[in-house]
Amino acid sequence: MPPTITKLIWDGNFTKGDLDGVDEAKINEPDPSNSGLTPLCAAVWTGNVEAVKLLIKNKADVKRRGSTRSPLWIAASKTEKNVGQIIQLLIGKGADPTVASEDDYNSTPLLNAVVRKCHPDILSYLVDAGASPSATDSTGQSAQSIAEKEKHRKVLNALLPKGRRTKDRSNSVYLVVAVMLFVVAWVNKNAKAAFASIILAAFQFSGIFDRIIPKKVAETTTLEDFRAEMKDFVKDSNLREFFPEKDPFIDSVINKAAMLGRNPENSTDPKDLAKLALYQPVIYCDDSGSMREGTRREDLRSLVKRVAEVTTKIVPDNEGVEIRFINLPTAPHFSKPKLNAIDAIMAEAKYDGWTAIGTNLKEKVLEPLIYAKLRQEKAVLTRPVLICIITDGSPEDPVVNEKRETLQNNIIECGDILEKHGYHRDGDAEEAEEFLDELRNAKLDGVLYCTTERLDDKYEGLRENECQLEQWLMSPIMPA
Repeated sequence: MPPTITKLIWDGNFTKGDLDGVDEAKINEPDPSNSGLTPLCAAVWTGNVEAVKLLIKNKADVKRRGSTRSPLWIAASKTEKNVGQIIQLLIGKGADPTVASEDDYNSTPLLNAVVRKCHPDILSYLVDAGASPSATDSTGQSAQSIAEKEKHRKVLNALLPKGRRTKDRSNSVYLVVAVMLFVVAWVNKNAKAAFASIILAAFQFSGIFDRIIPKKVAETTTLEDFRAEMKDFVKDSNLREFFPEKDPFIDSVINKAAMLGRNPENSTDPKDLAKLALYQPVIYCDDSGSMREGTRREDLRSLVKRVAEVTTKIVPDNEGVEIRFINLPTAPHFSKPKLNAIDAIMAEAKYDGWTAIGTNLKEKVLEPLIYAKLRQEKAVLTRPVLICIITDGSPEDPVVNEKRETLQNNIIECGDILEKHGYHRDGDAEEAEEFLDELRNAKLDGVLYCTTERLDDKYEGLRENECQLEQWLMSPIMPA
């Protein structure tokens, strides 16, 4: 007798072809020989994300229990890897976080997630989906009471309603699939400190852009008002070394923003794009061997093209993105390519080798685009640099001794180098200082739990919705 789907998944032998000709009833059938688990429950228990996705695509019921345990209960209580991603997939398809397991002291997914010390982001995600921190099991314990007993501040914060939570910016630092950082250095003609240099995570940060880009710029209504405010901002902020009085860059950006604003097919705020256009975008791509799995290569190619399109919508025609890879050597045509050339560039990646994110960030991005310019006789950065890192996993490369802290160390080093060259950090930038402190002290344990929103899944869900897709791509870059 051939093995059941549940058995194949449990033993790690499941393939896409195993579902050929299998009807919906069979896909949702519990397996008595495997503790009554359904195929989806087995996929969740083993942390097999691809199997979970495939089963859901083939109408696996996310509410169907294996014995008394729902797939969501299993994810929160038993799954050892990809917990955040699997919980997101299940809840996204309608899994109920309030359903307890009678065979397990009537405990809820949230209570077990607290007991297992899951990342606070996972706890918050469950709460936001309707899980109750005060729901008790048959012993009288609740997620709330356990957190209070252990006096775990971050857990207690995660259990609060969304509007009452205190943001923990360290969660924005180490993202599994996406990290964005700014390196902003204002430089005058004599290579002395003119204004500030800041390194910050762009995901869900507020305040920094409000200080750098005054709110009055965002509130202007007419083209002439917008033009005047942008020019005043450049002047008042000592950015004239980037954009001198007669430099056509600003005018070009403003004019293109105005034209885009009149385009009914445009879904992004032209004023946000105008702010974004002040920066030189760099897209730093993971082309390691793990990117061969599933649809990651195609997703990366499509995502890079989208990010390039959004970030360069209103820059002058001779400007554009810089594309870099962790492993693929940099070539001249990676610099400011036309949008129609990006597919060919992405096709050059071999997708093999290790994930030396931090080491090659320094060698391929920071060194040529920032450090080399600082060593010139007249240290002038033509535009501030916005670096977007897209990766599928944690850093690793025994050849160059890449460690999990290499990325953070190189980010910190960048700020230190700028300071040594006379570019001081702005003492009034309280949020930037908080970020730097957290970056120095950040713990990298459990990086897979740092965010419950995975870019590949989110992108796939919005691929067919042009409006929401562009708005989503803008949201991590622009301030809340």
